[in-house]
Amino acid sequence: RKLGDGKNPSLGIVDEYHAHETSEIYDVLDSGMVARRSPLMAVITTAGFNMERPCFKEYQYTSKILDPDIDTENDDYFVMICELDPEDDIKDESNWIKANPIVATYPEGMESLRSALKVALEVPEKMRSFLTKNMNRWVDQKDNGYMNMTKWRACSGEIPDLQGLPVYLGLDLSMTTDLTSVGYVAVQDGFFYVGQHSFMPEARAKEKMATDKVPYDLWREMGFITYTSGEAVDYQLVEQWIIEFIHKNRFRPQETAYDKWNALHLAQRLESKGHTMVELPQRINHLSLPTKSFREKVYEGKVVHGNDPVLSWAVNNAIMKMDPQENIMLDKAKSPQRIDPIAAVINA
Repeated sequence: RKLGDGKNPSLGIVDEYHAHETSEIYDVLDSGMVARRSPLMAVITTAGFNMERPCFKEYQYTSKILDPDIDTENDDYFVMICELDPEDDIKDESNWIKANPIVATYPEGMESLRSALKVALEVPEKMRSFLTKNMNRWVDQKDNGYMNMTKWRACSGEIPDLQGLPVYLGLDLSMTTDLTSVGYVAVQDGFFYVGQHSFMPEARAKEKMATDKVPYDLWREMGFITYTSGEAVDYQLVEQWIIEFIHKNRFRPQETAYDKWNALHLAQRLESKGHTMVELPQRINHLSLPTKSFREKVYEGKVVHGNDPVLSWAVNNAIMKMDPQENIMLDKAKSPQRIDPIAAVINA
């Protein structure tokens, strides 16, 4: 249910904030308190496993307030975080009191924790729930999630001047009414500088923001997305963006990967203008090597992504599938939201 504006509360309580996809409920309650003399906003939650949600950002901020080595102060906040320290052994029962200041003080509570740990150790699929619910640890782990997002965030950094470098492009031209993405990879001294630019029909943007629950309008203002007029993506604008992108940066374009199922016409137009186009069927035997290789380079710290919020959102959404030979590819059907930007980068 949409909360809506017009509230004037003295007390707002947001429970299990980790499960909120957006900060809408929090924001409406908070903004409605401006006329109150002594309002109070309370947030109660365990940890979660989606670090792109607003709760994790709040956790990061409040952790800084508590950290004596970080100069962050806010007297308007009262913060209490009960969690295991990163180096703590979850099997050591003496650590459990840190995350369970009440439950770990009586025999029935300890027995409940022992039982939950036993199940989690025997059934790996239960470990995520044990860590987040019982040990209050944030876990970068979706079911069949593609990327460890902690390692991905570690690759955020300022992208240097790349003018004149060789660059590889990848196209992910989905349905014309959806998000369409161009990914690029520039290579220098063993590092891979990656990014994307996406396109969305302006007539569909408001609807997509409501269903996808992400700020496409803000990302547009930041320059990571272009709206195209009408109900469908204009592929001529995609072509124009590619040509201008290469010209502006004086890149040396190497190859552009595409899937002929929905990009054949654009590929032919680019090829007629001197681009080397390479067909890349979207099948697991073709995509497994680049999908694995890209992740390996991220984990090695050899990828720099410039903290592009659209690309990070797509990476966090990505779910993978695996065949009996352990080949992998991103699974658009099972990914909870759009992954076109990271699919385009992997194509590149």
